Amino acid sequence: MMVVVAARSDAELIEASVDDPDAFGEIFERHHRAITAFCSARVGPDAGAELAAQVFVDAFRARARYEAVLDSALPWLYGFAANHLRRHHRTEQRRLRLGVRARAAVPVDDSDHTAASVHRADAERAWQTVGPAVADLPADLREPLLLHLWGQLTYDEVATALGVPIGTVRSRISRAKSRLRAAVDAAEVAGEGR
Repeated sequence: MMVVVAARSDAELIEASVDDPDAFGEIFERHHRAITAFCSARVGPDAGAELAAQVFVDAFRARARYEAVLDSALPWLYGFAANHLRRHHRTEQRRLRLGVRARAAVPVDDSDHTAASVHRADAERAWQTVGPAVADLPADLREPLLLHLWGQLTYDEVATALGVPIGTVRSRISRAKSRLRAAVDAAEVAGEGR
């Protein structure tokens, strides 16, 4: 007879890690890719990996204070990531602006008309407008938007990560999207005037 042991939840692992620090390794294994990807998308792969490592160091140090609000510890970890990313705001703004300049300098191959190449070219052109607009958003609007879009968190999870009410998250994401739409509309109008 084979005995099947159910995997422990994140909350159970974090609670167990207070007495058995090795148990926290499973939290790292479950979530390091998502946290690293989120941080890397914001500040680049090298700084992103460093920030992600710091997220797990901070979470490990704070594990005794963890309160299981959701089944997953991922929103809690994203909260640490958001705090670290706020500290790197200037670097992030420079990266977004430099990314736009670098993308603008790379010629688009207009002879390749495959669906993927057309989509990629459209995305590159859109990023030239959206990148600086995202960088220009105030942190209180940018953080929930990027946690939702890049981190793929639900509004509830964003609220948990940032420690704000869900209504605040909805409002901030709505305002951020409105500002981005206005930036895209302004760029389209400017493009038509050329």
